[in-house]
Amino acid sequence: MVEADMADVSELRDWILTGMVYSSERREAVLKLEHWDGRKRSLVLGGVVQLNISGMPDESGASDVIGAKAERPGDGGRAALKMLGHSFRHGDSGAAEYPGAELIHLELVGDLCVNALCQRISVSDVRGAVSHGG
Repeated sequence: MVEADMADVSELRDWILTGMVYSSERREAVLKLEHWDGRKRSLVLGGVVQLNISGMPDESGASDVIGAKAERPGDGGRAALKMLGHSFRHGDSGAAEYPGAELIHLELVGDLCVNALCQRISVSDVRGAVSHGG
């Protein structure tokens, strides 16, 4: 895989989220996306620390992605984990953080919203794959 810029994730805007698979054994989530012109991509999140999926109870089917971004939090993921309702706690401080880990906060917004904190992101399509993280 080739190292890529975080801006590659923002290019997923206007795609359709068609499916998701999570492997607890590998701590990996795979998001399947399709563009209106027929192109297909997989967004693979590796080393998942937190994964939130939100939607409306009366909606079903594929979900349009209207916004997508990925960024590296500078605080060991503390703010993102707090916002996402991370269940793990470290000692008496209450808030979890992982200052030694290189984390990426992914946010997909649309009919279905996906927020994740993970160590790696790769985007794969017919032309190959690009990777974020180590």
